[in-house]
Amino acid sequence: MSDNGVPAIVAAIILSISMISGAYLVAGSIDRVTEQIPEFEGAIKNLQTAMAAGGGGTAPTAAAPAAPKRRRGPDPNKVYKLALAGAPTMGPDNAKVKLVEFSDYQ
Repeated sequence: MSDNGVPAIVAAIILSISMISGAYLVAGSIDRVTEQIPEFEGAIKNLQTAMAAGGGGTAPTAAAPAAPKRRRGPDPNKVYKLALAGAPTMGPDNAKVKLVEFSDYQ
């Protein structure tokens, strides 16, 4: 007789045990959360009552004004002065516009 099916049977048994134990752990977690639901409901009702009575914090009556958006990147109206002495360049030194490229090869 051949024993070729024995490893498959052992693997199936191990898989079955793993699935059953996993289902048991998940069921326990669900049971614990279900037990806490009434506590959460009570806390929410207490907060709603406190908010309606004016205690326990203040509810916003109107939307807060939106914060101004921060500009990203350099200010296009600012003139930046850079020390370019000794830097590799192309073109005349007295040009009205100079383009400077910064590269970081890492």
